[in-house]
Amino acid sequence: MVPDQTVVVSAFNLQPEATGDAVVNKYFCASSGTKPKIDVSAPGEAGAKVPADCTPGDAGFQVDDLTPFRTGADGSEVLTLGVGTHTITEACFGVSAELTVEEGKETTINVLNFKDMEGSDCPAPGQLPNTGTGATAGRHDATLLLLLAMGSLALMCGGALFMRRPGAVRGTPYSS
Repeated sequence: MVPDQTVVVSAFNLQPEATGDAVVNKYFCASSGTKPKIDVSAPGEAGAKVPADCTPGDAGFQVDDLTPFRTGADGSEVLTLGVGTHTITEACFGVSAELTVEEGKETTINVLNFKDMEGSDCPAPGQLPNTGTGATAGRHDATLLLLLAMGSLALMCGGALFMRRPGAVRGTPYSS
């Protein structure tokens, strides 16, 4: 502080944001269905009954513009969200649903995928995605590897010829 000058003091009493929990459960079902099903419970109520042929599994999701997350092998993730209406989107199929969060209450979201669903490259639980290598690789991969090997060989031969020219050994590459 400096003598004879006015000092301004601002005081704030910040209140924590009211929150509630959203429990996201992912299931893969053996029964038939053509598109994912998202069941959202009302805040504080139990989630919808899950068919007996469904097992939990890992999948990617995003709520609003928050950081994307995965449910993991156990198929479940608990999020603490601000009170209000939010949108959850399943990453593979792009299907969305709205959910409401109330203070201190839990909202349950059950997302079901079925065996006959089309239009997604999402792997089934326990499967790895097709990265284009290994047993699922196309026959063009061998051609690409051959071209890469030939290019490497040409580069090495060019380097060897460059080093053999007169003056290169003495460290003066352009002397005659």
